[in-house]
Amino acid sequence: MDLSFLRPLYERPGPYVSIYLDMMRTAEDSSKLIELRWRALREKAAADGAPREALAALDDLVREHDERRTSGGLTAFATDAGVVLSDVRDAPPVAEQVHYGPLPHVMPLLAGGPEPLPYLVVVADRQGAEITRVGRDRTRRTTEVRPENEFPIRKPHGGDLNQSRMQRAAEDTWRANAKAVARTVDEQATREKAAVIVLAGDPQARSAVLDELSKPVLARTVESRHAEGAPLAEEVERAVELAETENLTGRVERFERERGEGGRAVTGLTAVTEALRRAQVDTLVIEDHPESTDRLWFGPAPTDVAASAADLRAVNIAEPEQDRADAVLARALAQTGAEIVVLSEEGPPLEHGIGAVLRFAA
Repeated sequence: MDLSFLRPLYERPGPYVSIYLDMMRTAEDSSKLIELRWRALREKAAADGAPREALAALDDLVREHDERRTSGGLTAFATDAGVVLSDVRDAPPVAEQVHYGPLPHVMPLLAGGPEPLPYLVVVADRQGAEITRVGRDRTRRTTEVRPENEFPIRKPHGGDLNQSRMQRAAEDTWRANAKAVARTVDEQATREKAAVIVLAGDPQARSAVLDELSKPVLARTVESRHAEGAPLAEEVERAVELAETENLTGRVERFERERGEGGRAVTGLTAVTEALRRAQVDTLVIEDHPESTDRLWFGPAPTDVAASAADLRAVNIAEPEQDRADAVLARALAQTGAEIVVLSEEGPPLEHGIGAVLRFAA
């Protein structure tokens, strides 16, 4: 998982209030239940020392999402300067919780399922296409591709010479419009780093667009015979889920290869911490253990990570801080451009439930 979306969290000084709130609306009095659930989390955060300014900002955010009634689960991170980052999901969190500490508690968010991947949905006809881009944060943007040639679109029936010319003209029009669609799909798929492109709509238009797509984009394209509604939505969901699963599997397989023959992998909290201090980690592989009591120390820089305060003081960090190990690791990963794979089910055996693929051998 690309952690660049977390960087704003580490550009603000903590401490942080982190909340994971169930906002499912399954009863007539759902708003009241949400209010009670939030009040319980709020009281715990206040008892732990959370500042009033952070809690007031979260009050406003919870109220806003309750009024909009669009979220099943709300995750948010706030300091005394306000809410820094929030995330909404269709499903509620696995466990409601609040955490107050020096760093944001992001692991439950990262462990919420496979990494969301960007994708495109292209509904083509003989005049152009409608292209919907869906980002990692599931925001949707739509582009209309207008026809370069509007006439003729349909082939005439019959067999005289004039009709033959009209048929060829119609075919030329389809091909020109398909090229315009394919060119736009190529550009958007490349720019958005789309993991999958679902191509739907008119069968002949689909075929013409497929003929014009670049090979890299074509390799990530899936056809759908549906053009709209629930059947298309279901096919899109299946294609995206398959891409996300293959992405996760591929990253785990890479770790196992590097640990075996490649030699660019380590396991264990100590080895991973040392690799992070050298900005050596490319991808962290970690088991999800919410009950973990592991702690790490950190300093101002992303690579100021250590098992003890003395290790950081030895490199002239006067006031190291301590927090959950997974929170410290996530901060280092996000700020050094590394990625993370969170294993919620059985995966490769890992010392202390953690390992890393390295950018370079030690």
